[in-house]
Amino acid sequence: MADIYFSGQGVVHLATRDGSGNATIFRDIGNVPALRLTLETDILDHKESRTGNRLTDLRLQREKRVNITMTLESWSKANLMMLLYGTSSSVIAGTVSAEVFPTGLAVGDSVALNFPLVNAWTSLVDSTPTTPATLVNGTDYKIDKNSGMVTILNLGSYTQPFKANYTYFGEDVVPFFRTGQTERFLRFSGLNTANSNKPVIVELYRVVFDPVGTLDLINNEFAQFEVAGSVLYDSTRNDADTAGVLGGFGRIIQVPVT
Repeated sequence: MADIYFSGQGVVHLATRDGSGNATIFRDIGNVPALRLTLETDILDHKESRTGNRLTDLRLQREKRVNITMTLESWSKANLMMLLYGTSSSVIAGTVSAEVFPTGLAVGDSVALNFPLVNAWTSLVDSTPTTPATLVNGTDYKIDKNSGMVTILNLGSYTQPFKANYTYFGEDVVPFFRTGQTERFLRFSGLNTANSNKPVIVELYRVVFDPVGTLDLINNEFAQFEVAGSVLYDSTRNDADTAGVLGGFGRIIQVPVT
């Protein structure tokens, strides 16, 4: 038999599982430069105590487990929800009138707006009774519409607290740690580039990922997100595997090799 070498590329899809353990709708999670399975067993060695040599005469296999590690590069909302154990919330675009700033502001201080994705900036006014004064943008303050930060440049004789008026874009929000672990069905649609790009498919029935260990927010390269987890045993598939084509953890499907 000729040597069959492997160098993999491909697309990773994830789906949640329904009540029967079947995959629902698969989602392409974007570019995945690394996907690795680690198959482990927990072994108890027995040593005899009759010969004086303490020879190993039995190995008891107590556990089988499959671990998975994966590197993601797509900063999508769905991926962030998985990485952060987060939920998804949407904020509808709107208008803010007279958002009150903290009192006691000094020159150089900054205030974060309640809705940071500013669409159109209207004004910043003070609290002078009857006729509030309007601060001058660029002279008395500056506004960073991308971050929603207002920085005070000049206090003059204005009366605090200041009040902001603006409109804001809609927002996608992913709060951290709002959900627990979720079982997913993973399907790798791969190509063996060392064997004429022949297809190699890997299916893992019950995958549980841990939250991401490190989230790099400042970097000089493309950010990558390392996520690890476990492949759990699926008794329903193993019990139904009369043809020997499923297994309890997962399977590899490929063109017959000789």
